[in-house]
Amino acid sequence: MVSLRLQSISKCLGGSQILKDFSAFIPEKSFVGLLGPNGAGKSTLLQICAGLMEPDSGSIQRIETTTNREIQRNQIGFCTQGAQFWQGLTVLEQMFFTIELYGQSKKKLRERIDFLLESLRLTEKINSLPNQISGGEQKRLQIALSVLMNPKFLILDEPTAHLDWESRELLQSWLPALAKKEELTVLCTSHDFEDIFSLADAFIILVSGSIKWISESLTLDSTAIAEKPELTHLKEIYLQNSKSARRV
Repeated sequence: MVSLRLQSISKCLGGSQILKDFSAFIPEKSFVGLLGPNGAGKSTLLQICAGLMEPDSGSIQRIETTTNREIQRNQIGFCTQGAQFWQGLTVLEQMFFTIELYGQSKKKLRERIDFLLESLRLTEKINSLPNQISGGEQKRLQIALSVLMNPKFLILDEPTAHLDWESRELLQSWLPALAKKEELTVLCTSHDFEDIFSLADAFIILVSGSIKWISESLTLDSTAIAEKPELTHLKEIYLQNSKSARRV
């Protein structure tokens, strides 16, 4: 299991301040929703948490309950907004190639592959190229690849954005169930309040690179999951802070 402690994270890109003194504790086995308008710094924060970008200042501490290096190597799964696949490989070959990149056995993980294909309704698409399947199926394939290696920390950037109702409904039930079953720690962004509220159990509202509201469970002084706020309460806080940011 993995928890994450971020202390005073700041980041500038292209001369603009993207993140300002961001501090939070992401407890193990929590499903955290990160909300904020376009340009709030959400995607930058996710890249920093994934180790794909270094902050200008501040510290990140990843706390893992295992010392097994092979397990640690596979601990982070990241599903980005845009579809990213290997050219010329079918749905099944995408999975096989991912396994090879990690130096693992396809035979050993075949049960995992079959579970993901079946539960994400991709079994009939295994011989199709990604550009031959629907946008919803592409997103489900992205998520399947991000959890293929049994990560313990999963990062999801807008996993339900622009999806048909069938794919959105499937992911709204599938993602929390998987997180609970496999004891994942999840950090997930969304612009859709209904979606994120159905997925997450704790929330951060980020506006102009700064935290405007945060669940009590995510402060650096607490590790207990706080009671889930009402959806209307969350919307009011978000809209109030977003409007204030636009007036500045």
